[in-house]
Amino acid sequence: MGALDGRNGSKLHAAHAFKRAMGDHVLGNDTDVDGLSTIMPNPAAPPSHALHYPATGTHGKHSLSEALRALFLMLFLASILNIIIWAGLAFAGNVMYFWPIWIIIPLLIVFGLKYAVDKNRAKDSEGG
Repeated sequence: MGALDGRNGSKLHAAHAFKRAMGDHVLGNDTDVDGLSTIMPNPAAPPSHALHYPATGTHGKHSLSEALRALFLMLFLASILNIIIWAGLAFAGNVMYFWPIWIIIPLLIVFGLKYAVDKNRAKDSEGG
């Protein structure tokens, strides 16, 4: 008998397994392990506070639009910060080329994706 056998289907009786593994000297001979196993939660049952999302609808489209908006904002702020640093270095005479372009290019790509998602969502809401 292994530690995963149980009497009620998928319910794991860890108290029985613990008693078998540790022996009688840990829990004692008169310990009611049946009483202990009934208060333990069933691992197969979902928690009562689990989030329930609708199976259909526009939840996914709104999430994508919000994610792209957040990504655009982060890249925009990073671009501004990089341009300020680049301008400070250029003023000091330590500039080789306009390296903030490597942040601005992904910013433009995310802007285009966000525009396409928002335009597609507007088209879907019109019924076309």
